[in-house]
Amino acid sequence: MTTQLFFYIFFLTASFSSILIFSIYLLRTGPSTWLKYVFFVKTVSLSICVLTAILIQVSSNQQMVMFWYKIMLGIFLISAALFVHFYSELVIRRKLLLFKGVVYAAAFVLSGFLFHIENPLNSSYFRHNGFWILRESNDTLYFIFFIAFLLFCVTYSIAVLVYWDFHTKNNKEKYSARLISFSMFIFFSSILTLDVIMGPSGIITVPHFAPIVISCYVLALCYALLKYHFLFFNLKDYFYEIINNINDLVIFVNPQGKIVTLNDPAQAMFSQKYSDLENRYLTDIVVSSNAFLEEFNTLLKSPENRSYHQRLFFSLSGNEIMDTNGYFSSVFDVHGDFVGILIIAKENRNIEQFLNDYSLSQRQLELCMLVQLGLTNNDIAEKLGITLRTVESHLLNIYNKVSANNRIELINIMRQYSV
Repeated sequence: MTTQLFFYIFFLTASFSSILIFSIYLLRTGPSTWLKYVFFVKTVSLSICVLTAILIQVSSNQQMVMFWYKIMLGIFLISAALFVHFYSELVIRRKLLLFKGVVYAAAFVLSGFLFHIENPLNSSYFRHNGFWILRESNDTLYFIFFIAFLLFCVTYSIAVLVYWDFHTKNNKEKYSARLISFSMFIFFSSILTLDVIMGPSGIITVPHFAPIVISCYVLALCYALLKYHFLFFNLKDYFYEIINNINDLVIFVNPQGKIVTLNDPAQAMFSQKYSDLENRYLTDIVVSSNAFLEEFNTLLKSPENRSYHQRLFFSLSGNEIMDTNGYFSSVFDVHGDFVGILIIAKENRNIEQFLNDYSLSQRQLELCMLVQLGLTNNDIAEKLGITLRTVESHLLNIYNKVSANNRIELINIMRQYSV
């Protein structure tokens, strides 16, 4: 084995191992999604292409060279179909079952023909400085279909990535789209130039170049994933350690208004009513008033440099309501992307003084808060699961205790306690 061949095999072995480890790492990192499984299969298929290049160079005769070469081309065709599948799922986010089915069918048909045609690309192979050199003559009908299929898959994938770049508002996704589309363009144009044009002309004498370019493409993917997290982005990892050191209730919601994580005091507060709060909408645990919904939805739609304070009533177990003073703030990452809303809520302790001064029960306090939110008697009855007459009876008792004649006077008295 020559020194050049040793370094070539060493490089491909390192690339094969790295791609495989990288694929397994990504599969086990973050939440499991269908898109991650497609990505895993895609990277594994590319690693097999690299492996077959090694097996070609260690083959002892021409028959084994041709066998592994056909395996490489077949896996390469399947990988091209997986490119179309993956980027369609990532960007377009539609099933496109018929379209993807046709692409896979074409890939498998072309792969099948590889083993029914003795020399599908009319390739010649010989040893040079210890390497097995393969050259395609590019004059067969199969070669035309082969290149046309690869050209379609790569062009489609790049077009989808360019579309992604122009239409996404997420900077991480923009950077990822540009990096991956550029690396894919270099990936295919290098193979086309070195393996399909310059190789058969005799200008260069090198082993099959595709595995080296595949390795560089996967390295670009690896960089994009690790730097920009376009395939998975777990907000919980970023915030949990920080918010758990805050004694007030801290909740973080994503741009869709769903709870991503919350600190231990908040978890303990809601654990009696909700076994799992993550992925619930914030509105599921808040007694929503029109004022709350209006401010919160405005913040979700227009998060730029916005923060505000608002009274926040949490729904606890047994229809109990907690009165808090809430602070809402938009959160952006280092790329300038809106990643969610941080909510810090501090319980209003004046409520105990209000209860003691007027000898109110928890049920009566609950009605006071619902009145303050602007709910009608019918709304209160429906929310608490009691009759309208019971609501009216409770309110009459409350008015007597606090010396109020109507709702407005009751609300004014509550405001004196900051309740």
